[in-house]
Amino acid sequence: MIKDRIKNNILPKTLGLFDIKTEKIGADTIIVITISAGSETPYYIREYGRSQKGCFIRIGSSIEPMEETMINDMLNKRVNTSITNIPSKHGNLAFSQLKIYYNEQRQTLNDETFMENLELLTIDKKPNFLAFMLADENNISIRLAKYAGANKVDLIENIDFGNCSLVKALHKVLDKMDIENKVQTRLHYRGREDKRLVAELPLKETIVNAFVHNDYSQGETPVFEIFSDRFTITSYGGLPEGLTPERFFKGYTKTRNRELMKIFHDLDLVEEIGSGMGRILAVYTPDNFELDGYFIRVTFKFENIGSNEPINEPINLVFDAIAANLQISREQIAEQTGLSLATVKRSIKTLKEQGKLKGKTSNKNGTWTI
Repeated sequence: MIKDRIKNNILPKTLGLFDIKTEKIGADTIIVITISAGSETPYYIREYGRSQKGCFIRIGSSIEPMEETMINDMLNKRVNTSITNIPSKHGNLAFSQLKIYYNEQRQTLNDETFMENLELLTIDKKPNFLAFMLADENNISIRLAKYAGANKVDLIENIDFGNCSLVKALHKVLDKMDIENKVQTRLHYRGREDKRLVAELPLKETIVNAFVHNDYSQGETPVFEIFSDRFTITSYGGLPEGLTPERFFKGYTKTRNRELMKIFHDLDLVEEIGSGMGRILAVYTPDNFELDGYFIRVTFKFENIGSNEPINEPINLVFDAIAANLQISREQIAEQTGLSLATVKRSIKTLKEQGKLKGKTSNKNGTWTI
């Protein structure tokens, strides 16, 4: 198997850095391997170690052995702050929540080996910081703030979804944001229109990305904010070293937390590597992103579904007025909309002919059925 050959023959470990799938092109079936850049360079063939025989670099369309000086430079630039190398703050950890999520995916975590398989141990076989983050109890704070207006003056909710397994915290945030991402309903003469404040899939992708790519080694955690006109999602650490904004928006990835990415992939929280940005940019633009050396912030402005209908279209104005008050008269409609009484009457006649409206009206009130 290709996956086994990559997993067993390349070091440092590459699980969480690649995806393998098959695609049909005409009558042919091809294998597609998507690879994310890792932070533990240089990667090498296990048999040959970090040497010219084991380390390679792509130059144009060719692959060349690395010079020893380049190998040493890469090693010197590595910062050993991976969440798998930092020891856990506590040694006695329980993982019942994590096991439940794996069981839901019909995967069983072996009590004796799962910590090693999921890379939850340091080199000296003690729980690492990733284990602490995924444990049932920890002090990892995941904050969500809700404000009454468009600024931070009037705080109405301040919730900490943390202090539990990071996977459980993610699900709590997803559930809360789904509730806040209300469905707007508008009745107009063309029918009923339902639309969320923010497109669902890009919002979910951004929340998951904030969790999986945040730099936890610096003590920061992602922050979620709800305003009267927007959602704001902030993760800390900025772009990983070597990943430019241009490549970031093209879907190139450099995974900061490879081990966490692998676990999220196991739990069906992450699909193909590098596909999340494509889903976001299919609906939104790079203007929604604020990239800083210290953080990445994504802002989703709420959509106004009323903007899809021309506000000066008489028949639409008449229908909306009736939908808001089924006892309204023609004269009241004219007064509310600013339309002439003759225009109101013509619009009502058209709506009836289209089957959008039934009923009658007097000078004082109406009795309408939509």
